[in-house]
Formats: sequence, structure tokens, C-alpha cells
Amino acid sequence: MSYAKATIIGYVGSDTQTRQAGETTVTSFTIAANEKVAGQDKTTWFRVNGWGKVGDTVAQHVKKGTQLYVEGRLSQSEYTDKEGNAKTSLEVRLENFQFLGSKNDAAETEKPKAKAASAGAGTDSSDNIPF
Repeated sequence: MSYAKATIIGYVGSDTQTRQAGETTVTSFTIAANEKVAGQDKTTWFRVNGWGKVGDTVAQHVKKGTQLYVEGRLSQSEYTDKEGNAKTSLEVRLENFQFLGSKNDAAETEKPKAKAASAGAGTDSSDNIPF
């Protein structure tokens, strides 16, 4: 037996969608992996499917914009779009994931730093020296 395994770090591009597949729930979302190629940004999109318990956890906590580390089995499928063009889809059957943060988290952590820096401006900080 052999299979392709994918490791992706990226931002979730869509809110999760849950459906039933027999007696098992399947939660799906997209994730974007960005890289620089020849000085240009390149984004590769993956569709991620979490089955059963891992999918239930994803459905409860993952939202668009969340940064995730994702591991799973990689598969490729081909389909025809509405205009009749042949397309390829990369899909990951989720086996493991870890929360890394979100774009909103990064923006919120920058705001307090800016406020703290401006709050001390123009004051005598000699009393704050730790030695």
C-alpha cells in the first residue's frame, strides 16, 4: 500500500461545511498555501475533508482566516467546470491539524504594542529601569 501525504501551513479560505456520509460526518473547508516563486506570490488551494471526530472538532473551532498546520492523505481529482474546461482539484483527507493563529489574532497583538509604545512617549522612564 502507498499514498501521498501532505503537510500544509496556511490560512483557511472558507468557513467549514458539514455533511453526512452514511453514519459519519464529513467537514470540509479550503486552505491556501502561499509561497514566492521567482519573486512573485503563488497561492495553491487545497480542499480539506475531516471525517468523524477530527471533522467534528474542525467544525466547532475552525473559521475563515484561521491559520492551521494540516497533515493528511493527498489525492488529486479531475472535473469539468461550468464552461467545459478540464480542472484539477487537490484534496487532503485530514489526519492531524494544529491551530497556529489567525490573521485577526496577528492584527490584535500588534495593536497593544503600538498603544504601549505611544503611552510611554514623552514621559520620564528612568523609574522603569530594572537595575
